Amino acid sequence: MVDTKNLKSLPYGSAGSSPAEATNLVIFSCFFIVFWNSAIEHNSIENMKKAVNVSLNALRKGGIFVSTWAFGTHTHWNEKASATILSETDAKHIFKSNWKIKPDFEKISNEYKENIFLLKEWHLKRFGNLTIDYVHAGNILVKK
Repeated sequence: MVDTKNLKSLPYGSAGSSPAEATNLVIFSCFFIVFWNSAIEHNSIENMKKAVNVSLNALRKGGIFVSTWAFGTHTHWNEKASATILSETDAKHIFKSNWKIKPDFEKISNEYKENIFLLKEWHLKRFGNLTIDYVHAGNILVKK
């Protein structure tokens, strides 16, 4: 739990130009876990970078950052999903980490089509076709 009782006494300009930036001053390095479940990808690539940085700054030493996001063969905005799809390289840079298991997009998209975990049904219902533009990915970081 974050103690915000003194937050109102902070002038907005003391930590930045907005109430959110003033809040960042209060919550800096106090969380044990930050979890973005199917949310972070619904931002531009620049805002994704900012969200990761704010999240990592909010973690205590040893804190855990967990996120799920959309992975594809190249970085682009997918209008139907309202999401930024990240390539292997861009994901590595945004999340400041290396892949433990390198993703094989073709293999994963074929598994979607084989209906593992009912992903074929989910994709057909959401997009109306079996053109797989992205698959779900995720990462876990521990703040050192």
